[in-house]
Formats: sequence, C-alpha cells, structure tokens
Amino acid sequence: MAYIEEIELQSGTAYRVQFNVQGKRYRKYFPPNTPKRSVELWVKQKELEIEQQRINGAVPSTQKIYPTLQDFGSIYKEKRSIEISVKRNLHSYKLLINYLGPHLTIDKVTDERLESFRNSLLEQRLAKIDQDDFLKVQRARRGANKELSCLRDIFSWAKRKKYIPINPFDDFEFFSATKPVPNILPREKEKEFYKNLPKSNIRIIFLFLRYAGLRRSECLELRERNILLKEGYIKLEKNKNREIELIPMHQIIQRMIIRAKLLTGNPDKKLFNNNKDAVSRTFRRTLDKIGLEHIKSPAHMLRHTFGLRIMENEISDKNERLAQEMLRHKTGSMTKHYTQIARENLKKRFDKLKI
Repeated sequence: MAYIEEIELQSGTAYRVQFNVQGKRYRKYFPPNTPKRSVELWVKQKELEIEQQRINGAVPSTQKIYPTLQDFGSIYKEKRSIEISVKRNLHSYKLLINYLGPHLTIDKVTDERLESFRNSLLEQRLAKIDQDDFLKVQRARRGANKELSCLRDIFSWAKRKKYIPINPFDDFEFFSATKPVPNILPREKEKEFYKNLPKSNIRIIFLFLRYAGLRRSECLELRERNILLKEGYIKLEKNKNREIELIPMHQIIQRMIIRAKLLTGNPDKKLFNNNKDAVSRTFRRTLDKIGLEHIKSPAHMLRHTFGLRIMENEISDKNERLAQEMLRHKTGSMTKHYTQIARENLKKRFDKLKI
C-alpha cells in the first residue's frame, strides 16, 4: 500500500509517495503544484504494475526506481537549498535536461551521455565566435567546463545521498583550456574609479570588495552581526566554501564604517540593501566613464585586484600563502596567476628605472 505525503513549500504543495516492493522502500517525488488527482492516479497505476509483476514473478529483490531528471531537479532544489545557493548549479542542470530530456531517469546519465552533452555545449559557444581567435576559443572551453563543474557538484551530491548508484563524473574528462588572466583595476585608476562612483553606499561596497577581497554575493549578505569592529574582523556566514570564516578588516574599512555610521545596533539588519545586478551595472558604467571598457566582471575584478596587491608587496612563497588565505582559495594553484601578474608588473616598473 502506497503512502502519499504532502510537503508544504513556499512555491506550493509537493507530494512524496512511499511504497514497498518485496520489503524495500521506494519514493517518488512530485514537484509543487502537481494536481493531487494526478498523484493518486500515478499511485493506482504503480500498485497495479507492482501487483502484475508480482504475479508474473518479475519483481527482483534488488529493483530500485530512480527519479527522472525533472523529478530529481525538484528534489535537489528542495533539499540542497537549505545548505547552499543552488541557483547557478540549477542553471547548468536545466541545460542538461534540455539536452537529454526531462523523463530520462537519473541513473541513465552515463559518462558517454555527458561527453555528448559536453561536445554540444562547446559547439554552441564556438558557433557564436571567431574560431580563429585563440583567446575567445579558450574562453568558450572554460565556459563549457564551468557548466560541467556545476553538474559535477550535483551528481556528487546525488551519489552521496544514494540517488544514483554510480557518479558518471568519476570517469569524465573536461576540456583542456588555458587559465584565464584575472581582470585587475590598474593602480593609477583606483582613485579615479572611486571618485566617479555615486556618493552612496556603493562606495562602501567598493571598499569591502577592494580591501577585504569579498565576493559580491558575500558582501551583500553581510549583516551588522558580521562586523566585529572591536576585534577587527568580518565574519562570513554565507560564502562559497560553506563555512564560517573570519576575515581581517582593513583599517580603511573600519574608518569608513565609523564615519558612515553603518552600525545601528540591530544585529540582524543588512548592511546593504543594494541589488547585486545593480551593483555590477554601477561599476560597469563607472569603468566605462574612466576608459576601462575592456575590463570584464566589474565587481569581481576588485577581488582580483586585492589578491594582486598582496603579491606586489613582496613576491614570495610567504606572500603567496597570505594571498591564498585572504582570498580563501582551497588550493595554492588558484593563487599562482597573481604571482605571474605581479612579476610582470615588477618588470614593467624596473624597465622604467634609470639605473
């Protein structure tokens, strides 16, 4: 006998059907706003199917019913969003569903199917660019890898939670591609950039990104309780690494917090009410105004600038490690490109010296 469980979500009522086959329990998830009548009809059909298989002796004891790609997407969104922001991963997952179809069960996603999807992704990106432009081709390959990396996160979680028996990414190869060169705000343009920003909280956001190396999303999630002014730390609760982290607070940020009277005494109050896209648009317009139209990722380039400035003080293993810790990179390889840029900048300055 199947049991229908109702799940109340913000987006509506979802259903989870539990049923047994030869002593093994199985579940079927129906996303929000699925008509209950449709669920009941599915249950009746499934019960008839199980009974017929029992009569024919065709129900093996190891049989397991896996969710479709569409159903698993709803499961992942419901359960995983409690822990992390799943928006970016779900964007990549939607691309996979559009390619493989919503009704394929998740256990049927093999490394061969993923390779076909991978190649299709690259073909779509290459069709939009000049394929003789090496840098654009490499950017297209990295873009495809980004989608695949997000999918790898999803399927790794699915394997840990036993929604699939095998992770298809275990034997999967990503595209080889050159590492991107980080966009950096030139030192001589920093003051000009800051002065051309609107005289509002957007300037304080600039300081948090530039002098703490925060990501845009991390900055806009900050609340007053995250600012440990006396101790001199920023406490990150929501971040990419999914851990609580303490970031040393630069004196420039401390002075601005006091001068702007940013702390009101309400620990749950957000420091900034700015929309993340509005922040990027404002930065974009300001970069265009000061002649830096070529710089991409206008908010994230301040994080890159922060990492480079640490390395420019002293190009050494010690400072490379400091940059890695401040940027919260999991591996040193993610910080290496700042070392290379710092060396190039050092050579440019050396070339101009009269010795």
